[in-house]
Amino acid sequence: MLHLAIECSAQAGSVAILQQQAVIAESLLPPHVGSVVSMAPTIAELLAQYGAGSSAQVELISVTHGPGSFTGLRAGLATAKMLGLAWQIPLVAVDTLQIIAARSAENVLENYCETAEELGTEADQPIVVAVLNAFRKQVFAAAWRIPAGHPNDGSQERDALHDSGLAMIPLAKAQVLGAPLWQAQPLSALSASLQKLNSRQNSLASKRIWVSGPGLRSYTPRVDSGVHLIDESHWDPVASWVGRLGWQHYMAGQAVSAAGLSPNYVRASAAEEARTASAT
Repeated sequence: MLHLAIECSAQAGSVAILQQQAVIAESLLPPHVGSVVSMAPTIAELLAQYGAGSSAQVELISVTHGPGSFTGLRAGLATAKMLGLAWQIPLVAVDTLQIIAARSAENVLENYCETAEELGTEADQPIVVAVLNAFRKQVFAAAWRIPAGHPNDGSQERDALHDSGLAMIPLAKAQVLGAPLWQAQPLSALSASLQKLNSRQNSLASKRIWVSGPGLRSYTPRVDSGVHLIDESHWDPVASWVGRLGWQHYMAGQAVSAAGLSPNYVRASAAEEARTASAT
């Protein structure tokens, strides 16, 4: 199944062509040209080069639906909806913070492999916190646990690393936080979406917590917060990971029609907040 993936959470973004979840080609959108202008031509170019010259072969579209840039998300979702309607194919929405965490999970486990540290029990397994700059001195953040066996599993080691981002367990859903609070407490500042995060709060002090995402370029956790930062090369969401996670969601029956695709802004825009305030 030929599969188009669109990452649109920033002003630019990226697009990719996959065969199911195997990446065929990926292209970054020009950083200084808005995605409204560059997205459609880039998709057309990728399809012409790697889609056997026929857009009719595309059978699935995965797209970032938020949080992120309002402009970027609107452009990406509008493009995905338009193509989905034109081609009469299903679409899958993928969370931006999950993309960041999934891309970072492989890097996290590589660090553990280097030290041959045991990760067999839940209490020993790492947590990754993904963060985006929400502006207005706020961040978008969410957290996942990375389940893993022993890092030295012989021939299975490479597969375990490759699939680590697809097996993450959600701990705290996407939410908006004040940047100073988050910088002081990157994990505990999050409201848990699962009760077990609160019930295991005491064990988190001994757990290695990793933080990733472009929000780190504006808001770095305090030195005394006790967290570890992922290498910057893994911070940004990319279309290839949109496609990999999108395929996973599709196989789980989470595809929607173009009419059912909607953004997840997490927080209202400044204009919407101003309108709400003036109405009260």
